[in-house]
Amino acid sequence: MFTCPGNHDARSAFRQVLLGEDAAQPADAAQPADAPVNRVYHAAGAVFALCDSTIPGQVDGALAEETIGWLDGVLERWADRPAFLCFHHPPRLARPYHEDLRHLGEDRLPGLLARHSQVAAILCGHAHSPAATTFAGCPVRVAPGVFSTLLLPWDHGDILDEQAPPGFALHVLDDDQQLTTHYRFVA
Repeated sequence: MFTCPGNHDARSAFRQVLLGEDAAQPADAAQPADAPVNRVYHAAGAVFALCDSTIPGQVDGALAEETIGWLDGVLERWADRPAFLCFHHPPRLARPYHEDLRHLGEDRLPGLLARHSQVAAILCGHAHSPAATTFAGCPVRVAPGVFSTLLLPWDHGDILDEQAPPGFALHVLDDDQQLTTHYRFVA
């Protein structure tokens, strides 16, 4: 299981508690402790670029310029493998209530995606509701909430359902690069 920071996470605590790093000394000592928490992992022949889309102290998110540069380098280095871009804040979603809580600066992503055709999908969360869409021709899969579910206007009740079961997404990329996502909810 790979994790990347969300809008409720503090970078230093994330590094210390979830990554086991000294909060004052990130794994890359050339970066300050408050730098974005970006990591690359490899599994099942694929590259997983986990990008920190948080903006400290804000609910919405964006990829910092240094993260875009880092991501471009990761995708260039492993151009021969399928890659998943993972970050908390999804690019544009047709979601009521959440448009002001989205990924800002998403206009920088289409060029990056065009340069790196091996990107199989963008995987993210933040919307507290499972969703599937495309962005710049790339599949986007949004994981359901693990604590609460954001209801849609045609659902009945408050905007947020804190009684809904937590969920998660399972992604399968087959040999033909076809992505299938399965959503599971735990009662």
